Amino acid sequence: YNCSNYLKKCLYCLQSQTLQDIEIICVDDGSSDNSVTIAKSFESVDSRFKVIEQKNAGCYNARKKGLLHAKGQYCGFVDGDDYVSENYFKKLYEAAVLYDSDIVLTNRIIRVVDKKIDQFLTLGNGNAIDNIITPDDRVNYVINNGMVWNRIYKIDFAREISKKFYYPTFSISEDNFFSIFAGLLAHKITVINNVCYYWRINSNSITEGNKKSVTTGLNVYQEYTKILEIFYSLCDDLANTNKISTQFKKNISDIYENRRFYELSIIKKRASDSLYWVNKKQSLFFYLLFFAITRDRFCLREILNIKIKSYILLLIGA
Repeated sequence: YNCSNYLKKCLYCLQSQTLQDIEIICVDDGSSDNSVTIAKSFESVDSRFKVIEQKNAGCYNARKKGLLHAKGQYCGFVDGDDYVSENYFKKLYEAAVLYDSDIVLTNRIIRVVDKKIDQFLTLGNGNAIDNIITPDDRVNYVINNGMVWNRIYKIDFAREISKKFYYPTFSISEDNFFSIFAGLLAHKITVINNVCYYWRINSNSITEGNKKSVTTGLNVYQEYTKILEIFYSLCDDLANTNKISTQFKKNISDIYENRRFYELSIIKKRASDSLYWVNKKQSLFFYLLFFAITRDRFCLREILNIKIKSYILLLIGA
């Protein structure tokens, strides 16, 4: 979507992969620049490329459409402004076949910010991770690997995860929830560290651009809450059938409850920045208003917290 400044580099790196027997499906999500023209120029000279156009529906729906058209045994996602090392898919595919894994990911993510590069690893040291791992290992994977694009999936497994669960109606955090559900349900996950995914950060990206709106923040929070209910229900089912431990369920639930509360604090900060709500009464008003909209217990907790603090200060003052 609107990535014409970087798309040629992305498509060229895919065209040059050492794993040649691949199909490259380019889904344009209603771009207003010349991204489609660039993609079609590759399609016209290389039969492995297929360009699909749709009205703007968000990256989750674009990926879902790509999954519907894919014919291979495995699939992977690359954002239009990112790129990968030339042996990226070959190494991921080899590991997938060797370990019969539902997911194979690289932990070498190279972050590109304003042409400056820094590296960070997401998990482990390149060892295979299977369904006999400790709860802590699986928690580490699920929490620290919210992206979908530094890995490949068995195509049938990816389609099952895509169809089985509800995903946000906006273009923030879709990766997170797909990866959470996939991480919980995968029978085997393999991590390698000998290929790189280059993740470009720019101010025009969907993730960066949507951080500014208080209204968007409210929608994110409500959607996040809705999906977490599905997530907790899934954890209950897995714990009841001994597919995950009770401790794992507790660890992961605690972390995501805290993250949801963090989302609320971010929304409050956005409101404070834009509306100058800075004192206790105005904070209380914000949470009361938010509770009226969401009926969320975290808002209620903050309301009670503010009131209790007010009473303590009143007693101290007295």
